[in-house]
Amino acid sequence: MRWFIAVAVGAILVASSAQARQTVTIEELMDGCSTQGANFDRGFCLGYMKAILEFRKAYDNAYRTRQTYCIPPKVSTEKLQDNFVGWAKKHRKNGNQPALWGFTRSLNDQFPC
Repeated sequence: MRWFIAVAVGAILVASSAQARQTVTIEELMDGCSTQGANFDRGFCLGYMKAILEFRKAYDNAYRTRQTYCIPPKVSTEKLQDNFVGWAKKHRKNGNQPALWGFTRSLNDQFPC
């Protein structure tokens, strides 16, 4: 029985430490967004950005919050990707911060309302 408890506690500790590390950093997203061609990292980057944009739109509509950035309708996701990579390179000291924060800051800087 003690063996089982020790294994269970160990599994919980491993799972919790892995779960705590699931936040994507600015540096990781920048690396993925910097790749060329069709590959997993680039696809992850574009999907991550689209998810943030969709969530923010839904959140702003549901809670009637003030938008902090206003992206013109014809701006492509690839342009947003290039914008983020440029912003991240200028702000390398923030590389360990969450990518959500960095991507949002890059939009605030490039597309203020």
